Amino acid sequence: MRRKIKLFIVFLIAASVFACTSSETTKTVRNSIGNSGKGVNQQTYASVGVVKNIDMEAGKITVDHADIPGYMSAMEMTEGVKDKAILETVKTGDKIEFQIERTGSKIVFTKLIKIGEVASLKAAATYKG
Repeated sequence: MRRKIKLFIVFLIAASVFACTSSETTKTVRNSIGNSGKGVNQQTYASVGVVKNIDMEAGKITVDHADIPGYMSAMEMTEGVKDKAILETVKTGDKIEFQIERTGSKIVFTKLIKIGEVASLKAAATYKG
């Protein structure tokens, strides 16, 4: 009987550790590609940043972002979007919450939500003299 209780406790501890290692902002999904049967990890990450540039033709956006927990440090990056329509929801200078999806080495923005604006300083006009 004691052995069964010990095994049950070990099982509960292992299940708790496994549950605690998952993150709310990161999920891993196994996708199969073609008929090869090989899986590719797909992760989703979220963070905040400022829109620096939007290229509607290419379907790309440049964002100067804070740390992306579990993925990368703060930096500026230019990547494509999953749906070009989301580019119409923001403009240069907007502070945004965003979501990216990484499949292998490919990154795309999947969600852009405006949460504010960043004051822009027009230094050339200010110091014209």
